[in-house]
Amino acid sequence: MHISLYSIPIGLYLFHTVLGGSVTFTGPRGAKGDVATCTSDPEANYDDKKVADLLEKAGIGFKRVGNNFIIDENFICGDYTFATIGDLCQDPPILGVTTCKIGDPSI
Repeated sequence: MHISLYSIPIGLYLFHTVLGGSVTFTGPRGAKGDVATCTSDPEANYDDKKVADLLEKAGIGFKRVGNNFIIDENFICGDYTFATIGDLCQDPPILGVTTCKIGDPSI
C-alpha cells in the first residue's frame, strides 16, 4: 500500500470532521494533574483553533497556550472551574461535551 503526502491532510481533515475540535485545560501540574477536555459537536465542523477562539471570545478567562488553556489555580475535576468550562463548552455555538481525567496524586 502506497500512501501519498496528499493523503495526510485529507486524513486529518476527516479526523476533525468526524470528531470535532477539541481543547484541553490543565492546572499547574500539567498532564500529571487533572485534565479537562472540551470537544465540539462534530456537526459544527470546528477545528481545535476555532473551539479555542470561541471559548476565549466567551470569556473563559484562562491563559491560552496554542489551542489549549492553562488554569493557574489547583484544578480538580468536578469543582467550580470544571463546571464553568462545562457550561461554556456545552452552550451555543460549540454545543460540545466536556470530559475530565483525574490525574495521579502520587506523581
